[in-house]
Amino acid sequence: MNGVPKIKVGMDKEKDKDLFIKFLNHSFFPQHRNLILKAFPKLKNLLEDLEEKEAINNFVDDFYNFYQKEILKIIRESKLEIKEKSEESLRKLGKAMNYEWKEPITYLAKATVLPFSPYESNVFYFSILAQLKGGESKNLIQISLHEISHFIFLEQLRELNIKMEKEVRYCFKEALTVAILNQIGFKSTANPGVRELKVRFNDKDYELVDFISKLLKEKKYKKALKEAINLVNKSSNEFSQKISLWNKYGKDIIENKEALKRLREPIKL
Repeated sequence: MNGVPKIKVGMDKEKDKDLFIKFLNHSFFPQHRNLILKAFPKLKNLLEDLEEKEAINNFVDDFYNFYQKEILKIIRESKLEIKEKSEESLRKLGKAMNYEWKEPITYLAKATVLPFSPYESNVFYFSILAQLKGGESKNLIQISLHEISHFIFLEQLRELNIKMEKEVRYCFKEALTVAILNQIGFKSTANPGVRELKVRFNDKDYELVDFISKLLKEKKYKKALKEAINLVNKSSNEFSQKISLWNKYGKDIIENKEALKRLREPIKL
């Protein structure tokens, strides 16, 4: 394997404000607005009295100021964790995904106070909200591998010249990442909506993650990847319907037995 990439840890309060605006109004992830407002009732109140940008600016500034010492401590500890553990973990990820970094690259890992961890091109954000509210620290190495596996997968899609509809690509990449991380020794679970997805193949039902894991164990990575993509692509409409259902109800779908049943109905491959 060629050189292993580096991960640079930092924070960017102004970018965090942009992320709040983005995910309060995200067309593909409408439930993220509910997650944000549930996590921050004060922000919800501000949005009722002020223009959105002003409310977010005021809220994020106040939040960062209130937790300044804690945020800086988390950043210091995160830098140390990455320094000590990232190289070997990235080697394992590259090997599992049959991937080599062809040129030196530095991924940016930025702390966010959002209640989830989004990503952009070669930049990913790790939520520190739970830690700030007294919860356990999250495994930054695992978050890093999770997000970097997305970057690798999307690059492999381009190299293979394979097209996937947005909804099925989202479901597949999230399930693939969990399968890969479990394979290299990082216990991982899929995002809530994807976690409920099941597929039916040769008259047998599997959770989507378990089905991809099965193919990865039976075949070499690239062959398993192509076969799995080919199968799920044939059912892209069904995956789109599942995502629409999740976006409509979010975590509240647990309270709706009929909707939950439809979400869990296996997709025939």
